[in-house]
Amino acid sequence: MEHAVVRGTPGHAAQLGDDVIVGPHAHPSGCVVEGDSRVATGAVLFNGARLGTTADVQAGAVVHVNTVVPVGAKVPIGWIALGDPAEIIPAGDPERVETLLGPLDYPGTVFGVGRSEAGGSVIPDIARR
Repeated sequence: MEHAVVRGTPGHAAQLGDDVIVGPHAHPSGCVVEGDSRVATGAVLFNGARLGTTADVQAGAVVHVNTVVPVGAKVPIGWIALGDPAEIIPAGDPERVETLLGPLDYPGTVFGVGRSEAGGSVIPDIARR
């Protein structure tokens, strides 16, 4: 639908199955969305994510890097899915989000950089690219 951005990246092709709906302002990037699934308005799917058949990612929800949402699962409005298989949690639980996000290698998957040392930042390396 209007203003949706579906894009692949060098390491992650974007693949949409049959009868997939991608709503307005949704951003599936470098992910696989199997058939009969819905990515609602403003939802974000990061590189390496996979939605099983008939999955439903509702408005403003996020499916993080390298996360697998099982067949028929729903990520509710504004919630976050992390892991393989996905744990689906409310955005208001930042400690749990950080715990689950760590092993998914966000900087390596999205930017191709290694993790920072304890207390350090990967931002300078990303910005130089």
